[in-house]
Amino acid sequence: MASANPVQSLLNELACSLCLKDFMDPVMLIGCGHNFCNACITKHWKGSLKNVCCPQCKKGFLKAKLQQNGPLKNMVEASRQITWGSLKESATSESTCPSHKEPLTLFCQEDSILICAKCEVQHQDHTILPVQKAIDERKVIIDGAFR
Repeated sequence: MASANPVQSLLNELACSLCLKDFMDPVMLIGCGHNFCNACITKHWKGSLKNVCCPQCKKGFLKAKLQQNGPLKNMVEASRQITWGSLKESATSESTCPSHKEPLTLFCQEDSILICAKCEVQHQDHTILPVQKAIDERKVIIDGAFR
């Protein structure tokens, strides 16, 4: 049985628990350390920072303090570049497998690498997609974050 997709696991960690999309302008709730999109937590609390609780751990705050989370924002941006940019670049270039000298036409989701048809045997228990389908799936995830 194949293990969980590590790329999808990473993408899930970079998603706001309120909107379930990639963090946009992430803020950390001082006191419990949970992160949310600034707009999501503001909407959840109806604009008030007084007498609120964390939607994730339910810890109460008389006056909540939010802190911009720059490192998390950078990680979200990096994940977009990795999952979208590198796939797109690889699919449009004339990439060949170093072992078999065959075109890299497939994407292994578990290993997050491009492979050729001959390499597919080594990834038999993994989820393998044509490169264009993998690009399309990543694009849907990224596009959804901006809606």
